[in-house]
Amino acid sequence: GDVVQLDGPEWHEVDRRDAALKRSPGFPKDPHDVASAASVPASRRFPRGRHRARPRGARVTESREARLQRHRLQMTLLTVVNSLLQSIVVGLFAASGVISWPLAAAFAAASLLTTGLFALAVARGWVLRLGDARLVQAQLAVNFVAQLAFLIAIPTLWMVFLTSTLITCSYAMVTFTPRQFTWLWLAYGLATGLALYAGHERFASPAPTPVNIAILWLFFFMGVRRLAVTGAQFSRLREQLSEKNRQLTRLLERNEELATHDELTGAFNRRHLMQRLADERERARRSGDAFSVAIFDLDWFKAI
Repeated sequence: GDVVQLDGPEWHEVDRRDAALKRSPGFPKDPHDVASAASVPASRRFPRGRHRARPRGARVTESREARLQRHRLQMTLLTVVNSLLQSIVVGLFAASGVISWPLAAAFAAASLLTTGLFALAVARGWVLRLGDARLVQAQLAVNFVAQLAFLIAIPTLWMVFLTSTLITCSYAMVTFTPRQFTWLWLAYGLATGLALYAGHERFASPAPTPVNIAILWLFFFMGVRRLAVTGAQFSRLREQLSEKNRQLTRLLERNEELATHDELTGAFNRRHLMQRLADERERARRSGDAFSVAIFDLDWFKAI
């Protein structure tokens, strides 16, 4: 076969190591002397670092998993911040005399404890086997139970807790499939209906004082911010999808060019010629026109 001359710093390094290995004591002079070759230390036969290098694909996979883990932790910490903000709103209602301080403290403890445990579990990697969808399902279930329990326990703020459950559902839109979201919608309707029926005789509303109205405004203002975070996630996903589509379009165009052009000269290749011949023959058959092929023999083609 043809002899291909390989050159470059990498091959010079290989040649240098090969020459040093052949000069080392114990290296077999006869290439068929297997016993002598076995006496050469493994560190000399296989230079350190070369056979232990990790595949590039493994490093890319680990990098992707690290980014996903950071995203999970950020979203879980966001739920802790949301619980803290809602606890502050409930505490402000306790300060204005709408509810008692023990109930406000109980809600803050339950909300921060559950979201904090989820954040700790995600940070330590205890729940990674669940997957993103099941993790969100568990978080939603715990949040719904806590919100609906305090909706019954603090009926004066039923609107606050009901709105919080509705805002929490928006996080499911990022990870849930349409079927999962349908089941979430049905479960949400059943659970909230039972909770509203259980506490409807004790429902009330905070007195329309300036302080209570300001607290309600603060609650809905922060709720819109929570919805904006979900919208920002959708926007980033849409941008990533658009960028992937653009990359795919460029790759398809490049593949089509490589399939129909010679890579060295840029001229059309045989595949393109055969396709054009088939297209022109079919067009001539439909129109009834004559179909012919002209062949040119160019002298001194390399000089052109």
